[in-house]
Amino acid sequence: MTPKNNSLSVDRIFRLGEWLVDVDRNQLKSLGNSQIKSIEPKVMQLLVMLVNAGNDVVSRESLISTLWPDVVVGEDTLARTVSRLRSVLGDSASNSRYIQTIPKKGYALSIKAEGVNVDSHSLFRFGGAKSWVLLLVIFSVVVALVTSINWSNSRVYSDSLNRADDFYMKFTHDANEAAISLYETVLSDSPDDVRAHAGLANALVQRVVRWPVDNSPPIDGQASIKYALESGQLSGSEALAVLDRAQALAERAARMAPDRPESLKALGFVYSAQGKLQEAVDIYLRAIESDSREWRSLINLGEIYLIWDRPQKAIPIFTQAFEVMGDRYDAEPQHVGPWRPAVGMLIGQLYVGQGAIANAEHWFRVTLELAPLDRGATSSLVALLRSKEDLAGAKALCEQFISRIGPLTACE
Repeated sequence: MTPKNNSLSVDRIFRLGEWLVDVDRNQLKSLGNSQIKSIEPKVMQLLVMLVNAGNDVVSRESLISTLWPDVVVGEDTLARTVSRLRSVLGDSASNSRYIQTIPKKGYALSIKAEGVNVDSHSLFRFGGAKSWVLLLVIFSVVVALVTSINWSNSRVYSDSLNRADDFYMKFTHDANEAAISLYETVLSDSPDDVRAHAGLANALVQRVVRWPVDNSPPIDGQASIKYALESGQLSGSEALAVLDRAQALAERAARMAPDRPESLKALGFVYSAQGKLQEAVDIYLRAIESDSREWRSLINLGEIYLIWDRPQKAIPIFTQAFEVMGDRYDAEPQHVGPWRPAVGMLIGQLYVGQGAIANAEHWFRVTLELAPLDRGATSSLVALLRSKEDLAGAKALCEQFISRIGPLTACE
């Protein structure tokens, strides 16, 4: 069923499961504890469309065209709006009580809305005009104070979390420890911060994967989940204790925000370090379904397929991550910048392993367009050109690199 508009076909106040919904006020009231939640108008419009459809499926296309009639948005925008509605209702995609995701189609309510007696179920009921005036005065003072405090705190927390994320993405031991300290500081003041839980879980996993013994930087190949699992460095008592802590943090983040990709990515990262690879795959797929731009989960998912020795499965996953990272570069250049050439290089190497030389050459050249004179990509392309007897091409690459950077083993 596709509603033609988002006007409500039932009362402006109705019951949906354990909630009373006041459409005009954009508010929901819990029948269990009388808690009142305010939601964004767009989220309420989404709920209205689903209510009007009864239990029929409303297509993604219909929802997008109705909710954003004059704006070009993608399905990820709709997915985030659905996620916010689920969060308010106490619902989740994995254990749906209110909103069902119908794969490749859209969404539908699991239960029907019911009309109510507005007089007996008014969301706000106080006695007399004087009570209203007094209440409004008190309310305005409290809201002004709380809003000021929350705005100030949220700004401080956001700044700390942004810095923590930046440190985490540097992939050095001291920067990772700085990230851990910042995440812990935020949690000490805001113990329910989902982003801090997920970030700290990620940084703890990275600590035991990359620097299990000392501050020495890992050599090539030793910074991967694959190496960490195969070497046994994650099975020691100290590593297990760190991973147990990371698991508790990530699982709490996932409980608090079951559809937020950063929560799911962190949980998948923990599970992969614990050797629970299928569980990690399931979680990463949920993260990607929640947000198709979740390039970190795509990269980690591809790594698991490599652990399973399934390069043909990994290549399209890494290719998707590479494309998404290109779209995300303007939004997070400091994070995407170092990673995208590395992913392009990896794709090229995987194609070499598959014997697809033309594809490999394409990806090595793409990598060099992003990171000119990259040592690894130059070395790989030189070796590939020599293998296909393009000696002139290999020589030109070597001369350019040596003249500007210095000696290159592949060119000797």
